[in-house]
Amino acid sequence: MRHLPVFLDVRQRMCALVGGGTIAARRFEWLHSAGASLRIIAPQLHASLAQHVDGQNVVHFAEPFRPSHLDGCLLAVCATNDATVNAAVARAARERGILANVADHPERGDVIVPAVLERGPVTIAIASSGAGPVFSRWLRARIASSLPATIDRLAQFFAERRDAVKQAIPDPVLRSHFLQTQLDGLLPQLIEDGRSEEAERQFSTALQQLPSHHAAHRPPRR
Repeated sequence: MRHLPVFLDVRQRMCALVGGGTIAARRFEWLHSAGASLRIIAPQLHASLAQHVDGQNVVHFAEPFRPSHLDGCLLAVCATNDATVNAAVARAARERGILANVADHPERGDVIVPAVLERGPVTIAIASSGAGPVFSRWLRARIASSLPATIDRLAQFFAERRDAVKQAIPDPVLRSHFLQTQLDGLLPQLIEDGRSEEAERQFSTALQQLPSHHAAHRPPRR
């Protein structure tokens, strides 16, 4: 495995975006959609970036990059068209123990930007470890076409019942077994067919019919 697959929570965490052009604008959307606070460092900004600067969650430093711009940041994104500047940003980030993404040369940083497929609460990230963004986008399209159109509703169904299931089945192994049984049964098809009330009845009945000793014992190992 070339990279460690991980989802990073950047909500209200400061991230540095070095660059003000079209490359930076694409990286801005990636960061901003995840809720990051942004420090943009660039002498000039593309119009699509400038409209988001509010002096609070998005701050613009209209000057050349300095290593101190990264102080207090969780992530640094190098998105200029100058390889020397990008290298300087990546180097400064490493010296500070900050993760770095280098937009046009991901191998020079610590973080790559995957092709992303979103369906409501479901997020699928695809990385090809060198095959390139065209391949990743192609694979994303193939996965998207194979997913049920209602996958977001199915995910939401389980998300809304997570606490109730956890309370009813404290043992994580038994809980996983119960949820897997539901997913392997008729419930996904009921959700896909729009029969949500029937899905709710089936799920609730299965949960209520658990043996009283269910939370105290684990299923036998095979």
